[in-house]
Amino acid sequence: MTQPLTSPTTLVPSDHHRAVQLAAATSRAHALQAGLPGSVADQAAALASELAGHLAQHAKDGAHYIQPLPTGSGPEILAADHGPGTAPLQRCLADGPATPGPLGAGLGTACGIAAELMVRTQAHVATLICARFALSRQPRPAGQDAGLICLPADGETNCGDAGAIAEDHRMRTAIVIDGLGHGPSAAEAAQAALHAFHRQANRPLPDLLQALHQELRHTRGAAVALLRLHHDHADYCSVGNIRALALSPRGVDHHLTGQPG
Repeated sequence: MTQPLTSPTTLVPSDHHRAVQLAAATSRAHALQAGLPGSVADQAAALASELAGHLAQHAKDGAHYIQPLPTGSGPEILAADHGPGTAPLQRCLADGPATPGPLGAGLGTACGIAAELMVRTQAHVATLICARFALSRQPRPAGQDAGLICLPADGETNCGDAGAIAEDHRMRTAIVIDGLGHGPSAAEAAQAALHAFHRQANRPLPDLLQALHQELRHTRGAAVALLRLHHDHADYCSVGNIRALALSPRGVDHHLTGQPG
């Protein structure tokens, strides 16, 4: 079977008249692909339409990033802009669809239909709204969040990068893949590594890296980084030009770099 060469993230800029319709249709498609019922898919589409309409009306340089959650539980809608910022959040998040002010209408309703909703805003700078949909409305445990955005370079149709997360009750393993070069050949290498990762994600990291190496022998090759989180420590290994940063409220705590290869 031919591996898909598309990016998991769909970028919908709010710079054209079809942005509202496209954001809604894309969000609904991602929800259905995740196995969510039609009613939830319709709610995801309605929220994406609401956010896209406000971006077009009130903000500049706005865009939607619509993608499956890396754990596969549902879709995520990220709305980002360089606009005026929202009205005070308590007023924005009031019940009902008619709260006045930029990006205010509908956010109260969004709290009721999204499994998770996060808003970050700074007046006269920018606003970021993240809505997630899932079968279960139970919030994830604190500290267990994860996100992933993967887009092709400007001017490219195929994305030579890929990433994924696999988890069980003991640990969480993440992979970042950078297919060498660009275009379809880089995308094919990235997808080959991604599928090999999903088949063997629970193996020890050195063994997993060797398995990926074997899988990539007949492709252009890729730089790969693997991170495994346990409850009390983390393991990391990589080959190639992928950089990992460990962040805390103080800033960058650690730089994790790989070996050339």
